[in-house]
Amino acid sequence: MTIFDDVFGNRLHLDPAHRAHILAAHPEIRPYLGRLADVFKAPEWVKRSRRDPSIYLYYRFYADAVDGKYLLGVAKITSRSVVLTCYVTDTIKQGDLLWPAR
Repeated sequence: MTIFDDVFGNRLHLDPAHRAHILAAHPEIRPYLGRLADVFKAPEWVKRSRRDPSIYLYYRFYADAVDGKYLLGVAKITSRSVVLTCYVTDTIKQGDLLWPAR
């Protein structure tokens, strides 16, 4: 079990099952897993999912990530918050902007 602190003070739990899912579904993320703590603690953007308000999307840009892309960490924020997935993307999804605060 890996635990990350996010920019809002939430503790995010990455359990072995979700880690295995991430590596199986998004193998391109393997070289960047060590950066997840920064993605959650110091994101450039955090959006709330339009479909589920308990889902937060954390974005941080890395110039060396697949020729310049965002690492996206997705977490469900509840009384025991869980990291659901993470992957590399060049698109910031629609949703309520939570960070940076307006």
